[in-house]
Amino acid sequence: MGTAIITGAASGIGQATAKRLAKRMNVVAADRDAKGLAATVGAIATEGGKAIAIEVDVSDGQSVRD
Repeated sequence: MGTAIITGAASGIGQATAKRLAKRMNVVAADRDAKGLAATVGAIATEGGKAIAIEVDVSDGQSVRD
């Protein structure tokens, strides 16, 4: 089983992608919206998948490095 890193995973296309990929691999859900990330990771767990949330703003280099 591989691991996918999905940016924008708190909502919309990113969230849908994270949920779909979590059916066959581990997911690292990344977004700057902590509340949305929690909802995404919670939904994945409810469906039996494995995911972790990383709060990050990928447009900010310092945020990514931290």
